[in-house]
Order: sequence, then structure tokens, then C-alpha cells
Amino acid sequence: MLAEARALGLIPPAAYALGWDHANCGQMCVRGGQRHWLRTMRHFPDRYADYEAREQGFRDRTGKDVAILKERRAGLTYPLTLAELRRREQQSDLAA
Repeated sequence: MLAEARALGLIPPAAYALGWDHANCGQMCVRGGQRHWLRTMRHFPDRYADYEAREQGFRDRTGKDVAILKERRAGLTYPLTLAELRRREQQSDLAA
């Protein structure tokens, strides 16, 4: 579809060139997975920080262990907060 758009002289949104699979939600899609949010963290750290704070605020207000992301370990699904994803990414950067 992107090739067709280009052939028609249309310029696809920059999000595609940066690696996103879609260009909706302003790269802040709550249905995006870990890869989606890692890309957001790298390209738009201010946006990521905003949603990280919003997520934590929601957790604080509701008192619930919920998160935008989830992870699976040993066949079980757990919430994975944006703060924890950032911490892991920073830790892996330090180890590299």
C-alpha cells in the first residue's frame, strides 16, 4: 500500500520510515506492544515520559496493578509498566 501511495505521488507519514507498522495514534497506541513502545521511547522520549506518567497516575488513582503493556513468563501474563520497560532498556544499554 505504501508503494501505491508513493506511485500516486503521496508522501507516507514519517512514522513508516521510522519503523512503525501504522501511523495512527501519534505513535502512542495503547494497543502497541513492547517493540512499539521501545521505538516510541527512542524517537519521542518526551511523549513516552508523558504516557509513563499518565500510566503511573492511573495506577496510583485506582490502586490496581495494571499497565499498558504485558509480558508472559512461564505461561502466565503479567502487567509490564512503561517505567519498567524504560528501566530494562536503560539497563540493557549500560550492559552493552
